[in-house]
Amino acid sequence: MGKYVLKRYKEDKVAEIKELFGTMEACTRKAIQINALARNFAQNLDLQRPVFECVPTFRYSKVYFVNFNGEYITVEDLSKEHSQSI
Repeated sequence: MGKYVLKRYKEDKVAEIKELFGTMEACTRKAIQINALARNFAQNLDLQRPVFECVPTFRYSKVYFVNFNGEYITVEDLSKEHSQSI
């Protein structure tokens, strides 16, 4: 079984987030979109990397959108088969 990290918003920041994004769902979805964009960018850079380069690479974890008991959270999959290295 893999390792997962559940991320929730701090209670004292909810009002600020709703003011900026309208809803907690919109904010959480935006966070997922940003991660997907960064992950895709990293994958493309990795494909263009010179073969002879052997520098350790950064890993992007896959992030999922979850409605958990009415609260919108993100879940990061930290298992190696879902991580993308660049």
